[in-house]
Amino acid sequence: MKATRLVSLLLAAFVVLLSPSVASAYTPPGSGVSNNGSSPSGGGCYTTTFTVQGAAGDSISFELRDGDGALVYNDTKTADGDGVATFTVEQCEPGEYVGTAFASDGSQLGSSTFVVPADAGGSQGGDNAGGSGSGGSAGSLPSTGSSTRDMLALGGGLALLMVGGVAFVAARRRTA
Repeated sequence: MKATRLVSLLLAAFVVLLSPSVASAYTPPGSGVSNNGSSPSGGGCYTTTFTVQGAAGDSISFELRDGDGALVYNDTKTADGDGVATFTVEQCEPGEYVGTAFASDGSQLGSSTFVVPADAGGSQGGDNAGGSGSGGSAGSLPSTGSSTRDMLALGGGLALLMVGGVAFVAARRRTA
């Protein structure tokens, strides 16, 4: 009976310790933002196309901010019959940028981070009206989930917990 209780306690501890490590940001199906990476567009500038998935016919706003949080691009488009809106932006200044999309009710549909390489140079051109003008580009994907180090630490902790549990049961059986 005591061994069953110990196993139940160890299982509960395992669930409690493991659940935060597998938690991650959740984007519901049918919404989100992705970009196709960056491609040189000449003059040291890079072009990126962002694809936003929302509700069909919804008015989708897209904004692009630099590493300091300054707004560098802002546009609104109507999603097509599949709920997709695309925004093509060009950025000439090196740095990290975050593109974020919002539904007409103000709820955030998602965001995508990208980096303009340090070898980019030049001046930003155009204005932001009608979906043309300055914007951003990318090459890297955002980091999500757990790192290997976190999983190894969790595994080591659980192994120590199991060894301690077995030692406890063995010591209790010797004294009983």
